[in-house]
Amino acid sequence: MHAMPGRHVDRASLRLHTPPGARLTRLREVALGIFTLDAPGILESRAFAQLHTLNVGPTKKRNVVLSPIAAMEQLRDLAVFGQHVGADAIGGCAGLQSLRVQMASDVSLSFVSRLHALRTLELLLGGRDHIDEIEHAALTDLKIVRVRGFARIEPRRFPSLERLQIEDQLRLESLAFTGANRRLQSVVLINCKRLHRIEGLDRLDDLDHLRISRTAVDFDELLAARLPRSLRTVGLYTGRRRADVALRARLDGLGYREFSTATP
Repeated sequence: MHAMPGRHVDRASLRLHTPPGARLTRLREVALGIFTLDAPGILESRAFAQLHTLNVGPTKKRNVVLSPIAAMEQLRDLAVFGQHVGADAIGGCAGLQSLRVQMASDVSLSFVSRLHALRTLELLLGGRDHIDEIEHAALTDLKIVRVRGFARIEPRRFPSLERLQIEDQLRLESLAFTGANRRLQSVVLINCKRLHRIEGLDRLDDLDHLRISRTAVDFDELLAARLPRSLRTVGLYTGRRRADVALRARLDGLGYREFSTATP
């Protein structure tokens, strides 16, 4: 039996829809999305022991205990929204490769640093000033979208990063890359209206894709600086049609494409 993402599953539904004597030993994907769910220990169910994919959605009481996730040895893809009880135990999920998370600002994300198999991290919604508590040597994909109050990130903490995407971060003012980020291939910055300073682009030897939209970055200054020779796809947008048309013509003249098949 499979519970696919988007299907709501709780203890009651498992009990009601499982034939007497049957065991859900082949359950691989579960999405919990019942806002009124009040079952703190639901993740302790043996039916979840072999999960590959788990999505834990927000509930009214926000009381789902997350610590059983550490024992899910087959889990590869996890999403947690609006839950926090026992969150630190997630760091013990040794095989986890992809994590999407929304947690309150007073919940530390330091457990992410212990997820050595993790390759993709997405921070969506919620609120926090920074993610300085995270340092990860193997993370390749990082996305930060609409995290309230987010004002600082240090890319050097993620030396294997290949793709960075930051959207709707209205307090972020600067971004600095170092030689530790030379593996970056794609940088996408969208609707970060106070972002005016980007340092170290010239140190990104593998950068192929750069997209910046609705920021305070001075594009004349950006284009006058030394950009990586590896750059092939560049999109710069102010949000003003006439200015954007002129920018596109300038970028075309410099030999940059606007889109590529690998556009995030």
